[in-house]
Amino acid sequence: MFRLEDVILTILQGLAEWWPISSSAVVSFASLKLGYSIEKSLEYALSLHLGSGLAVLLVFRKDLIMFFEGFSDKSAIYFNKKSYIYSLILSFLVALPLYLFIKELWELYGYITLLIMAFGLLVTTFLLEKARGLKKIVSDKDMLVTGLLQGISVLPGFSRKGLTTGYLIIKEYEPEIAVKVSFLLGAPALISAGLYNSYILVKSGELSLSTMVILQTIVFVLSVVSAKSFLKFSQKVNARFFTLFLAIFIVLSVILESMS
Repeated sequence: MFRLEDVILTILQGLAEWWPISSSAVVSFASLKLGYSIEKSLEYALSLHLGSGLAVLLVFRKDLIMFFEGFSDKSAIYFNKKSYIYSLILSFLVALPLYLFIKELWELYGYITLLIMAFGLLVTTFLLEKARGLKKIVSDKDMLVTGLLQGISVLPGFSRKGLTTGYLIIKEYEPEIAVKVSFLLGAPALISAGLYNSYILVKSGELSLSTMVILQTIVFVLSVVSAKSFLKFSQKVNARFFTLFLAIFIVLSVILESMS
């Protein structure tokens, strides 16, 4: 059975995933306002990443084919292929303990976590403010740093797109390359987090399997549409104002909630 709240969160995830704002922060915050518990709001936010992760595979299918066809070749499409694997492993090693920590923190101190969201969005805003770019091949060192930042971005509010893309652009890589590297590196994490949290929600009876499949399909379709829009208009949109606005909005909301 569909709930209007589920549809709203699904639409938010599909639209926010491709922009340099934290879709987890957007969906978590919205779910709190729609009446979900603090714990469930995080699970909903992460579960909807499955559809977004699958959308990455579709949108960047040509890049993925190039990657796997030439895997034995040291030449890179945008990076050294071995450094991609090392960066992916590093991001998981960093993300897992942070995820367990933030999940416990989310359950015990919800509003502290909201402030962590706001801080993460401010960091993202700073990185986007410094954005420049020219180089086309990402060095092994910068790939590892990108993997580290992706692991850190498991914290709500720390936008994976904002942190990783912002860092690469600061290091003078072309924006298009920065965006592609960010999403190619992020797809496995998106799918893993989505599968795990979708399983939790279905197992707990919060959502039926059929409802989850339909919601993920909606996220997938919206993510593909918003991805194409983002890739086409990314250089025309100043996304840091969105992250700054959301950070300020969350802080003000926490203040108002604490006073109520």
